[in-house]
Amino acid sequence: MSNTAHQLRLRSLHQHLQRYRSSRFVLRSQLGFESRSTLTCPEVCCGCRHYHGQFYGVSKADRRQLICAMHPLGWQEESPCVDWQQKTPP
Repeated sequence: MSNTAHQLRLRSLHQHLQRYRSSRFVLRSQLGFESRSTLTCPEVCCGCRHYHGQFYGVSKADRRQLICAMHPLGWQEESPCVDWQQKTPP
């Protein structure tokens, strides 16, 4: 395969990927997935380096938020979280 043909194929694949991502974004917005959640970080988790906070699920009714790996549903106790660690700046 010549270098030009290879570049054309890469460009075609890149355009296909961009169209796929764009249609996926449109579909997610139609299902009720917002690009920015209006929910805030749970108070006990704010500033923790382990906070994840992303939502997972196919439909809006089945979505669940993953707070962190140690406490997927968030810290449920009255006392401070035992796994809390200060978030380090990038």
